[in-house]
Amino acid sequence: MLESSSGATRHESCLKKGEKAKTYVLDTNVLLHDPHCLFKFDDNNLVIPIETLEELDAIKMEQSSERGRNARRVHRMLRELLPDSRAMLEGVALDSGGTLSVVINKYLQGTAKVPARIASLGSILNFEKKDNRIIATALFVQENFPPPAILVTKDINMQLKARAVGLESEDYLNDKAAEEPDEQSYHRIPVSKYDLQRFASEGEFGLSEEVAKKLVLNEYVLLFTEEGKTMPARLYSEKVLRKLSVPNMLKAPGGIPIRARNLEQQFFLDALMDDSISLITCYGKAGTGKTLLSTVAAIQQIVSPNSQYDGLSISRPVIGVGKEIGFLPGSLEEKMNPWLQPYYDALEVLIPSKQPKEPQVENKRQRKNGKESPRGRDPV
Repeated sequence: MLESSSGATRHESCLKKGEKAKTYVLDTNVLLHDPHCLFKFDDNNLVIPIETLEELDAIKMEQSSERGRNARRVHRMLRELLPDSRAMLEGVALDSGGTLSVVINKYLQGTAKVPARIASLGSILNFEKKDNRIIATALFVQENFPPPAILVTKDINMQLKARAVGLESEDYLNDKAAEEPDEQSYHRIPVSKYDLQRFASEGEFGLSEEVAKKLVLNEYVLLFTEEGKTMPARLYSEKVLRKLSVPNMLKAPGGIPIRARNLEQQFFLDALMDDSISLITCYGKAGTGKTLLSTVAAIQQIVSPNSQYDGLSISRPVIGVGKEIGFLPGSLEEKMNPWLQPYYDALEVLIPSKQPKEPQVENKRQRKNGKESPRGRDPV
């Protein structure tokens, strides 16, 4: 054990030092988001505030929620990685090359001299709140552990507060980092620039038997040239590629225009708008546009003048990651609302229930009434 200049006891036996080593303080939501994040910080120091363990202890009681399962999973992992009190305080080496330790903020505990800079924060931050206590622990780590100390949290407001008090803060983005899988989600097929030009003008491209046998019907590929030009395509028949038929935009009546924003969304829209494809399976992370694109494509095909459909049916399996449906109060319709809410949200974007007013007309109306309306409310 080493004594720091502030009087706080430092346990540095396992801590990594050097120009490249960093010390990351993990917020509770990072562990709940990805319990295996403990092994994804390479050869850096990981610090878990004691307040994080308290929050995990409360959340682990949620028997049927994903949060509860992840909290229990984190507890089991920490029990294996930190078998005794010495391991907790001094830290243990991880297989990733970094270290892991649990920290008690001795400034809040009252067993160490508090620097004036940190003491003054008591009048700004309410240390009764767990988030603020975790920020205070990160500041303690910043003063007593090898620099730099970085708070990792998925709470945007907590990131802003940490930066406001002079603490570096980051979002946990490991699960969003671009990865190079062994097998790409789509094949890339090299062609000459002349073949690509011909494909762009004719809309079809013949494949050799060797290339075609690696693909399946309706599989999407990306043609590319040595000059860096690319064009997406779909295997339409055994050896024939066709250009995608993706509208410039899709729009429900009275709604906003929706456009594909990346290559995968172009693939998805092409399949959705093709009547010859009767079943489409799409998977992806939350927020990638699966619900919105499928809904707007369905509405577009219903309202088009030459539509062969007279209605739209949406079904959704009630397989949840939170509470089971039996725990939800109310009637069957009220119980189903949480499951169908993503579609309600998509429809509200695509077909707003209340049309926005023209600003000039609204201003004239307010002047005529002779009074202002509260912010966020329409005048009565």
